Order: sequence, then structure tokens, then C-alpha cells
Amino acid sequence: MTSAVTTTSTSPITYTVTTTNGGVLDTTQLTTSGTGTIQTVTDNGNSTYTVTVIPTSGTVTLTAPVGSVTNSAGSNTSLSSASVTYTGPTAPPGVTVTSSSSTTSSSPITYTVTTTNGGTLDTTQLSTGGTGTIQTVTNNGDGTYTVTVLPAGDGPVTLTAPAGSVSNTLGTNSAPSSATVTYSGPTEPPGVTVTSSSSTTSSSPITYTITTTNGGTLDPTQLVVTGGTIGTTTNNGDGTYTVTVVPSGDGRVTLTVPAGAVSNSLGTNSSVASATVTYSSGGGGGGGGGGGGGSTAVPEPSTISMLLLGGFAAVASKWRRRRNITEPLYQTHRS
Repeated sequence: MTSAVTTTSTSPITYTVTTTNGGVLDTTQLTTSGTGTIQTVTDNGNSTYTVTVIPTSGTVTLTAPVGSVTNSAGSNTSLSSASVTYTGPTAPPGVTVTSSSSTTSSSPITYTVTTTNGGTLDTTQLSTGGTGTIQTVTNNGDGTYTVTVLPAGDGPVTLTAPAGSVSNTLGTNSAPSSATVTYSGPTEPPGVTVTSSSSTTSSSPITYTITTTNGGTLDPTQLVVTGGTIGTTTNNGDGTYTVTVVPSGDGRVTLTVPAGAVSNSLGTNSSVASATVTYSSGGGGGGGGGGGGGSTAVPEPSTISMLLLGGFAAVASKWRRRRNITEPLYQTHRS
């Protein structure tokens, strides 16, 4: 009686029974020490027999007792046995699925699948029932697996390890296990817009508002300004940011949020957003009108009269000369 190993974690354990002198083994007489169960006995046809034993724990001994092997001259007068120390599972595997929290706004959601009794998970059998998409499965090498799931939307996201998905040398898990996490976060990458309260201004600094969507977070180091310099950037805590820009001179001042500057758990903004304000440092008022640079004086009424009379006299004098009239222009009539 022999076995290829003295210690094993694999089940079943394989033994070899070898007979001599044409002996035939009565397989019904084989016994174990009570820590294992004979599973199969195969006559190899060459005076050897292969015996498999399912262990339960500890040292597993297979024995061919006295009288269990016979030929035409009699039976064996001494017993033979072999012992193997078993360190592997003693029962079919179990499985549990857990998550560190029952609610989250972060994506992907992380679950832990824990197997028992040396069970191995068939990762292709994991399911979410349409509540999400399995992203990664990592075998941690200690009987646990880390699984990440992208939620399909707000609401419960359930990961299930069904019955039969975990196996060891003694069988498979007979009961399923699952864990549910309620998701309330973004379901798509973020968006972003940039606005200002006016398209023109003479005030400095100029104030812009950046608004992110889907829980996006702005990386302010990626902001780009043309025509000015960023003064301050304030996170208002509601998805908006207030940015002040000091113009470098009169003209167009543009604040731009480039692609990739806003991120959430699902990605970054794919499009650029910007706003432009035309800055003019000059004030209003005062002086001026076109060309002359001052106000036009309005003549007094007496001046107007004199101008009119002078013009009339000049015209009358010219008319008199044409007609050789020598008498005065005005005559005084006395009564």
C-alpha cells in the first residue's frame, strides 16, 4: 500500500494497492481510519489498484487488512496500510458578498467576495441583474476577490455570487450570496460652462462663474486666460467656482476651461468652455462733442438783431445804386 505524497491539501487522496503472486484484492475489505471515505477503486489489470479517498480532516489511513488479498495458495497474512496528512478543505465551499457601505455617491462601487474551505470563484458567474456593469475582478490570493461595478443609474446596485459559482475539491457552494449598495452619484462624465454677468466692463478685476455638472470637480491649475491674469479662484461648494481676472489692458479678456479640467468618478469633461468680456479702462463724460472740443456759444437776442439789420442795409444799398437813387434810405415824416 502506497501513496505518492505524505501530506496534501488536495481531495480526493490517491492511494495504490499492489498485490504479489497473482493475488486478487477484495475491495470490499479496504478500510479507512474514519477520517475519510473511499470514493473509487479501480483494478488496473496489472496487480495494482488505484483507490481514491475523500478526506474529512487530519491523517487519513487506508488499510488492506489480513485476508483481503487471495490467490490459489491462500490469502495475505499481514495487513498493509498507508497514511496521508490532509490539510485541505473538509467541506464544500461557502461564499459571502459584502461592501464597505450600504450607500455611496462614488463610482465604481467596490465589493468583496469571500470564499471558504479553499473555494475558487468562477468570476464569469457573477451578476448584477442589470443594476450595473462589472468593471474588474481581482483575485487577492487569500480566498477573497475584489469586484468593482459601474452603476447603471441612481438606486440599488446588487452584486450576486450564485449557487455553484464557487468550488473546491469537495463540491460547490449550495447557497448564493449578494450585497446591495444604493448609489446616488453621477451616471456620466461631467460637463462645464463659463459665464460672466456682462460682455463689456470698465471694472477690474472681471468676475467669471464656472459651473460644473454631474458632480464634477474643477482643477483650477488648468484654467487658461488670454488678455489678463487670474486673481482668485473660489470653490463655492455647490458645483460653481468664482474666478476673478485682472485685465492686462483694454480689449478682449477670455477665460477658458479646457477639456479634461473637470472630473468625476466616471471621467472628465470632453469639451472646452469659455467666456469673453471686452474691457475698457476709460470712464464716461465730460467735454466734448465732436471736433471742437467745447460748447458752441449762443448769441444774445440784440446781437441777432444787429446782424439782421446790417444785412438788410447792405442789400438796400446795392439796390439803390442799381437804380441811381440818391435820396436817403430812410425819410422822416413830420406832421
